[in-house]
Amino acid sequence: MWKDARKVIYNIEGLTEDKVYRDIVAEFIRDVPKCAKECFEYAFMEIMNNAIEHSGGTKAEVSLLIDDEQLAFTIKDDGIGIYTKVAEALNLDEKRYAILELAKGKFTTDPQSHTGEGIFFSSKCSDYFYLGSDGIEFITSPSAEKLEQTDMNYKGTSVAFRVNLNHKQTLQDLFKQYTDAPESYGFIKTIIPIKLLEYGDQSPIFVSRSQARRLLTRIERFKIVQLDFSGIETIGQGFADEVFRVFKSNHPDVELSPINCSEAVHQMIRHILEYR
Repeated sequence: MWKDARKVIYNIEGLTEDKVYRDIVAEFIRDVPKCAKECFEYAFMEIMNNAIEHSGGTKAEVSLLIDDEQLAFTIKDDGIGIYTKVAEALNLDEKRYAILELAKGKFTTDPQSHTGEGIFFSSKCSDYFYLGSDGIEFITSPSAEKLEQTDMNYKGTSVAFRVNLNHKQTLQDLFKQYTDAPESYGFIKTIIPIKLLEYGDQSPIFVSRSQARRLLTRIERFKIVQLDFSGIETIGQGFADEVFRVFKSNHPDVELSPINCSEAVHQMIRHILEYR
């Protein structure tokens, strides 16, 4: 059971995230340890701003929760749904692939006003992060990331964020992992879970060049890209060739590194690299 919980429903028109923070957040987290507090504040401001400026909704339900071990918020809006909005912006044939673009980072439907870093870093500074919309749920924690279909096909977007009160990683340390700090704090690195390419009941075997091209969309915006093959048993020659030979030859300035590979995946990558 949560030791304290609060819920407020706001009209989005004319709302600002700092007003919500002053209304209900500041006092609620006053005595929270510094590291957990700064992660919570960062994520809350980013997600609240998304609900206000991107959702297209009319109302936002904000909940705050705390117990002796963790601090959490949920923000639910009644808007278009984040996966629908991203899929339409990128002309994706499946809404499910929208989370792959959000997981890469540097994507926003409003590039004039936003950098596309909010959801990426909010999920990374959490101990649990949930993003649900359009019958799709993305859940990430320090131990795993998963993408699931759900019957909860509610209107709008729901985000849940939790951070342990004894959370140790500071925001500065987190940003350093993905930027060129201390030079400019440019967002130069990303880690992409290959499993986010899975769809439905398909076998987690990636064989086609079209799958590879979907994976590679926009990653030339980064200097360092790690491809996380956790849970992937094998890949096909066409997939590997498109990623590790064709893309690399066209984008020599991008440092492309596979991580957490099975022996079969390693063998296929080595086979392709022999042709470079």
